[in-house]
Order: sequence, then C-alpha cells, then structure tokens
Amino acid sequence: MKRHLFTVRLKIRGPILIQSSSPADFGLDAAVMRRESDGIVCVPGTLIQGKLAEALKENQLGRSLPLSPAEHERLFGKDSGVGSGNEPLRRRLMFDDLIKVSVEGESGNPLLSRIAMDSTLGSAEGRMLRALETPFGAGATVTFEGNLWFVGPEGKRDEVKRLLRLGLRWLTTIGSQRSTGMGRLIEADIEESNLIELAAADNSIESGGGCDRLELSLRPLGPFCVSRPKIGDNLFESESHLPGNVLAGALVETWAALCDIRPGSRVSDCGKADPERSKLAEHFDRIRFRHAFPAAPGGVRTTAVPLSLAQAGERIFDLSLENQPCLLDAGGEDFVSPAFQPDWKPSTWSKIGSQIGFVEPHRELRVRTAIDSNLRISHRGDDTGGGKLFALELVHPWRRGADDQVEPLVWRTSIDLGQIPETDRRAVAEQLASLLPHLSYVGKTKVPCEVTGSGRAASSGATEVGETAVLMLDTPALLADPRFQSVEGVRESGALSAGEMWLLYRDAWSDLSGGSLELIHHFARQRLRGGNHLALRRQAQRRYVPWLLTDAGSVFTFAVRDAVEAAARLRT
Repeated sequence: MKRHLFTVRLKIRGPILIQSSSPADFGLDAAVMRRESDGIVCVPGTLIQGKLAEALKENQLGRSLPLSPAEHERLFGKDSGVGSGNEPLRRRLMFDDLIKVSVEGESGNPLLSRIAMDSTLGSAEGRMLRALETPFGAGATVTFEGNLWFVGPEGKRDEVKRLLRLGLRWLTTIGSQRSTGMGRLIEADIEESNLIELAAADNSIESGGGCDRLELSLRPLGPFCVSRPKIGDNLFESESHLPGNVLAGALVETWAALCDIRPGSRVSDCGKADPERSKLAEHFDRIRFRHAFPAAPGGVRTTAVPLSLAQAGERIFDLSLENQPCLLDAGGEDFVSPAFQPDWKPSTWSKIGSQIGFVEPHRELRVRTAIDSNLRISHRGDDTGGGKLFALELVHPWRRGADDQVEPLVWRTSIDLGQIPETDRRAVAEQLASLLPHLSYVGKTKVPCEVTGSGRAASSGATEVGETAVLMLDTPALLADPRFQSVEGVRESGALSAGEMWLLYRDAWSDLSGGSLELIHHFARQRLRGGNHLALRRQAQRRYVPWLLTDAGSVFTFAVRDAVEAAARLRT
C-alpha cells in the first residue's frame, strides 16, 4: 500500500486558449492561464480531471469499458445531493496543474481577434469584437506535463494507469474555442514517475518526549483550500493554516484509500481492513492533532497575533501584564489611548507581522464551473437549483520575498499522544508514524503532503507560586459558553456583558488548571461558529445551535496558586 505518482503528458496543437479566471490586461477579453509562481502557461488539473471523468463515463455507457458506476465514483467522486446532509463521496485521484515544458513551431501572433456575426444582415454585429490571448501559433506543438496521485494497493496501480491512459486518449481537444479548431490534442500518455517517495516512516518521523508527541513539518505538494465559514453561496475563502481536524480527517481518508475501502469510511473500518494498525484504530479518538501553521524552512512555527498588542504612534506595546487601563507613550511628550486590532491600519499589520515573524502564503482566486455534458456549455442549473459556478481561494505553499522571489514554506504541527495509555503509546506512535508519510486528501483540493519530522518542541518554563503566567490561544477554543457552564450571576442565553464573560472565563480556567491558576484579566474576542455545513451535516436531526468560540490570539493573564500542578497542566 502506497501513494502512487504518475506523470501526465499532453501534446496539443496550437492555437491554444486555456482561459484564466483572473482579470486580464486592459483590452483583453480572454487571457491564457499561467502558473502563479513563474507565469508559465499551464492547464489546470481540475480541467483534466473533469474531461477524464467524462471520457470514462462515455466509454462506460458504451459498454466498451468494464468500469462500474461505483468504481467511477470512487475514482472521481460524487457531488453531495439534495437531502444528503452535505455528506460527500470524495475522489481517490489527485490532479496537479500541467505545465508547459516545450514548444515546437512558431509562436505566432500573441493576440487573436474574433467578432460575432449578425445572422439576419450577414454582417459584423456591433460591439462584439473580442481580443483573445494566443501565445502559441497555428501548427505549433506544445507539450504539457503534470503530476497525478493515486493512493491505494499495489494491485490497483496498473488498472488505474490503464483506465487513465484510455480516458486521455479518448479526448480530442483541450481548452476554449474548440469548435474553431483550437486546442487539438495530438498525443496523450501517462507513466509512473521515478520520483522516490519518502523513506520509511521510522527514518523520517521521530517521536519526542517518550512517544508523547510527534513534531512534524508538512509540505503541501500543491495549493490547498480549507474553507472559512461561508459569507456567500459560491465563494470559499481559505484559512492559511491547516486545522487539526482537517489533518485527522485527511489521514483517515488516506488510510481508507490504502486499504481500498469506501471513501468516507470510519476509523473502525480501517482498523478491520488493516490489522497491522489495530492499536492506532483502537486509540485514534484519544490522539490530539494540533493545527499546522506556516513557517519558513528552518524557521519557527508562527502563532496568532496576540490581542494584547496595542499601537501608540509608531510604537507597539504588549499590555498583557497591565492590570489597569493606561495611556501609552507615543514618542516625545505625547501620551495616547492604546489602539487595538480593530483600529489597526494595513501598515500596522505589516509592522507587527515583520516583528513577530508572521508568515502569509501566496493566495490565488480560481473560478470554476461544471460543464453540461449534453450541451457542452457551462452548467446552467436544473430543477434543484441554479448553476454550478463557484470560486475557490487557493493557498500556495510559498510566498513572495522582498525581492519578489518565490520562497517555499512548510506547515509545522505536532500530534499529542499523551491521552493514550502508556502500555499502548509506543505501538500507536509507530503505527501512526508509518501512516503519516502517505498523507493526502487535504482540504477541498485534496492535495497530498510531504511529511517529515521537525525535532522536539520547546517546553514551557517553570512557574512559582505568586508569579504571573500569560497564555495565548493559538487556535479558536470552545472555552466559555453559558449553555455548558453553571456560573452564578451569568445568564444562560442572550447578550452577555463583559463582567459575565469574565466570570465564565474565570470558572473555565479554574476547572482546566485544577485550581492552580487564578485569572487576573484577559484580552479576548468571541464569535459564533455555525453555518450551513454544520447545520446540515452535524446538527441535521437536532435544533440548530451555533457554538460560542473564543478567537485565536486571545490572551489570559493568571496568578499562579499551585506551582507543581500549574507546571503539569501547562505541559499538556
């Protein structure tokens, strides 16, 4: 069982128009799609995925291919239908963009003009002139290459390769304006890549602290999209980090693919199909997957921006140890009120980011749509709803440096095994480490990842009774919610005052610390987390109730009341 890597090679005869969804230059109606990092012309992997799925379905309907509908859905996925509770059937294949590697022939005129004709008058129709970008001239042969991944048993590799080769050779054209002779496909092939996969897991991933924790670096092998709560029907904005629950879900999906069982299978199903990882299946719910944050290679893991930071003039102050409201020295003889995050301008965010080493990956917005197989045009909708146009914000595994050079990034995380019984902890760590190098299906783009060990995490410092301890949330937390707490003087519902929130936080931290920490003050922000997905998927049979989360970056300041207990709690 492994992650198989294939190289797809297409030779297309010009002119070619692989249309970009990004805004074109002024006066240009259709621009060619280019790779964000270097501007090389490319064919999006999603286009090849869709055309392959359609080609194999046509062969399947013609009974020239022994491919069942269930197997087709397993390879290419299936949309969540109405009434399905947003339950998806995820695809097994992962497609990268195909990049131009060579051109044979003349480059031709970079612009092509077209105009619509008036069918009644037989003349040019007014204001219908279009300018199209065509960097490859008529007769030029352009070769595109890209990667395709498949996770599964060795026995499935040759079968999948044969199906994909058949589907590619069924295609005749690629891109826009096909009916006018553009984008003619003259050769297509697929071969297994010689790229060496990661070494055995026990050589690349080591456990730290007596198997209590695995410290990891993740390198996505393509752009990903981990959607934030939607603010529109067809726009998916992405987080820049990889949440722990996304990593856990992707790992289970990878495990199911390795075992060749149905997508979306439970951990228990994976354990039954893979007895060699039975301990991992038994204790999987006790494993804590931490969020993965971007960092420069060799750099430290970034964190959220603390809400205790304040601006005064050109200066930045951390007020986490200030017990009372105060004025700040803005320079010279000026003392001003502190300006917190809601009042910051972009210049302040830039300054803060450079001071704390905040890393922001490059982002790209891609607009996609489904194609109606019968009409050969964009899907316009059916009885269940409108069309299928949507936009994905993609996060790339790199950023632009100060000199506009591409700098690769990694995502650092850790996996906590502290809740697993000591008798089984080492076995679980070894079985987990053997699975992690195959990690795939991350986010909406189902991107595979390269996983390596990244050393041990720094331990928290010692504490003494009477000292002050400051904690910051790296990720949102279900920390204080009146529906789950019973605190005197706090209402169970409705808008809560600042005093009521302080009582809830004091109660929550007292419980979490075993009474060893006493809350002094805090800088916190809350938000309701819910939305369409949680309502349909997680609370479909219950009354819809969004969660009250405390945001990442919230800062809490404590007085230490029990040093031994506090040190033990802070380590976990």
